[in-house]
Amino acid sequence: MDAVSPPVVGTSGGAKITISGAGFSASAQVVIDGIDAPSVWVDEQHLQLYAPAHAAGATDVSVDGEVLPHGLVYADAGGAEAMYALQPSHGPAAGGVTVHVLGTGLSGAQVAFGGSPATVHEVSDVQLDVDLPAGAPGPVDVQVGAQTLAGAFVYDSPFSVTAITPASAPASGAPPVRVTIAGEGLDQAPVQVFV
Repeated sequence: MDAVSPPVVGTSGGAKITISGAGFSASAQVVIDGIDAPSVWVDEQHLQLYAPAHAAGATDVSVDGEVLPHGLVYADAGGAEAMYALQPSHGPAAGGVTVHVLGTGLSGAQVAFGGSPATVHEVSDVQLDVDLPAGAPGPVDVQVGAQTLAGAFVYDSPFSVTAITPASAPASGAPPVRVTIAGEGLDQAPVQVFV
């Protein structure tokens, strides 16, 4: 599961949302914050449903047990300033990607990651899209307006391979050889290895 679109809906529910990912079946089981949510299978990459009503805040969304933490945010325009979720909640240390800030009362808010200001593109009172500034690998505080969330965003370590063991194997592939790859950033999805 990759994303929910739109990522933020009103607390009264009823908004049509699309879940994007891979390998969805017509019998996919969608759960929003622990409650079954009937969906319609569009194709292997998309499910559609109407968001149920929910109190303001970020909710987990799951499809067949796979969970997208804070995948859907409930917020109503015009409320007091509150930040409920960042999507994604991690990104490259080089910056340069878009991060969605989701909450309420966000109009006109400035955003900073680890003290570095971000360029803000206001989408609505409940969504800001920001250009992620560069930062050092690791967790950083995120400031949105007057609100600061400790460690809310993680800058990923750069991807690098430091060792491959063993360094060689029979060209025939027999017997099979287990290969170990060591390095930085290997826990960042998706990592693909081709031999």
